[in-house]
Amino acid sequence: MAALALAVVALSVGFVGWFRPQPDSNRSPLASDPTFTSQQISDAKDSVCATHRLVRQATVSNTNQINPVPGDAIGDLAVAVNARLALYSGGDYLLNRLTAEPATPTELSDAVRKLAHVLQELAISYLAGAPDSVVTPLRQASDEHTRTVDLLCT
Repeated sequence: MAALALAVVALSVGFVGWFRPQPDSNRSPLASDPTFTSQQISDAKDSVCATHRLVRQATVSNTNQINPVPGDAIGDLAVAVNARLALYSGGDYLLNRLTAEPATPTELSDAVRKLAHVLQELAISYLAGAPDSVVTPLRQASDEHTRTVDLLCT
């Protein structure tokens, strides 16, 4: 019985292997990597850089707001919510733009991705009530990544 079961399994595997397509040995492993024209690369860079400028404007504007009514807890919360929203959604918007612009130069794409992740981590840290020992290095990293992207976008 065991020999019969083993024979059935072996025949099944052989049958499946017979019809499985074989890899093309002449195909380069990088042949599936897309290539882009210099115009596509330039357009992608312009698009990602414009998105970065918009996100930077939104995050700076919303993280520097102050409640016009001192001591108003609802106003304080509204200001904080807008700052967190700007940080998290700014990071998400940058990541979405990178996905939409596959021709973005690698150096810029990597820098924007790092910035986006730091923005989102900063937002989540604020939402979690993380202490300054966690938030301060994230703010510094955000500033550093922003400067890097600014330089790449000039």
